[in-house]
Amino acid sequence: MEVHLDPLGGLSGDMFVAALLDAFPEHWPHVQSTIASLNLGAGAECGLASHRDHSFAGRRFLVGADRTALNLSESQQPPDRHRESSHSHEASRHHEHVHPHENRRGHKAWSDIRAELDRSGLDDDVKKHALAIFNLLAEAEAKVHGVEVDAVTFHEVGAVDSIVDIVAAAQLISLIRADRWTSAPLPIGSGRINSAHGVLPIPAPAAALLLQGLPVIDDGVPGERVTPTGAALAAYLIDRHARSDARILRMSRSGVGFGGRTLSGVSNCLRAWRSMKRPLWRVRRLRALLIVGNWPSSHLRSTISLRKIWQPDSTISADTMKFST
Repeated sequence: MEVHLDPLGGLSGDMFVAALLDAFPEHWPHVQSTIASLNLGAGAECGLASHRDHSFAGRRFLVGADRTALNLSESQQPPDRHRESSHSHEASRHHEHVHPHENRRGHKAWSDIRAELDRSGLDDDVKKHALAIFNLLAEAEAKVHGVEVDAVTFHEVGAVDSIVDIVAAAQLISLIRADRWTSAPLPIGSGRINSAHGVLPIPAPAAALLLQGLPVIDDGVPGERVTPTGAALAAYLIDRHARSDARILRMSRSGVGFGGRTLSGVSNCLRAWRSMKRPLWRVRRLRALLIVGNWPSSHLRSTISLRKIWQPDSTISADTMKFST
């Protein structure tokens, strides 16, 4: 089973979670209970809101203060918590929360976050995914700022939001259990963003490091399109060396997750869909049977059960092929 991401508007932590929950709504109670088990306080309360724009309908994943948007109708645009040039509730906080290790109030060290996740009651598989994604983000930020990984700290509010997004994503990755994750090219965006470290280019330095080796595209739409958390998710899930071999797939589910801002000329959304593999040899064998047998097409149309042939665990046999006379 494969999950494919189509980052039309971009990729961020909340957009990833929203798109997967739109495609797999039965997993929402698991995500809620998982986040609640972390006991992070009122700022970590999360919600799932229906949302639509001029092109698509889907979901938004809202954390903390953004949950006030839940009482808006589907036709309304939820307000942005951040007024900088971010495209989602999760984006711009990344450019205000990473600092060299300091004993400052309102900041949380990555080493403390890691210890809390280690001590948590999360399932082992969820914990493994969450720690790996968070560690990629911390390593990238450490390299950007020239400090040790354990010296990276996060602004308290940003840390809570990041933990919620990453743990929710890890829970969904564990539940979906895809054999393969693929993605269309990720939009790099353009411009500048204000941060605690001054004006930063887009893509943000940490995101640029995490995107190395992944397919990207400059589609001409400005702004921050892939956040550091979104880039960490892509770096963790997408195989940089995956072969783009010919495959026959059956799409079975799809979902749309929105960010919190409006982009010029394009929907600020991430699409995700699940596909099931269909081995190519079955199609080739059917083609060979048709050619060798030289049976009249009218008889084939009325008697071959193509649905049975296309079942993932079925095989073509003499019993499968029944012909009228």
